[in-house]
Amino acid sequence: MDWDEVVTHLRASYRVGHATRTWIELWRSLRDGARAIRQQQTVRIAECHGETYYVIEAEIAVPAHARTALCEAAELSMGTLIDRGDALVAHTQIPGSALTPAALDLILTAIAREAMRLSMLVWQRLRDVAEAQSDAA
Repeated sequence: MDWDEVVTHLRASYRVGHATRTWIELWRSLRDGARAIRQQQTVRIAECHGETYYVIEAEIAVPAHARTALCEAAELSMGTLIDRGDALVAHTQIPGSALTPAALDLILTAIAREAMRLSMLVWQRLRDVAEAQSDAA
């Protein structure tokens, strides 16, 4: 897929926030049972050694003080964790020559679910710690 095809597909299928000539921001609401999270994802185009790649990221909603522990302990089934300082993201990339609309949808969903799972894990642990402290008081 070329960049114009990617943008057209994303605009037709997702809630688009901001878009430029090199990246597009998506906002998604994901639900897992009673748990829900609103999540930012980005898709951007990159070039390396003459090959076009698409970089797909999903923001992980965790407090800054919890990022280091999460990065050290987390295992992702897709992608890697990157701490940008202003945000923690689940990150993956795919060659443009291998990307199809169906593959893009699968990757977006998989990376979003990874980010949601990690976000919920951290918030659950923080809630458990707060409850334990409350019970001890």
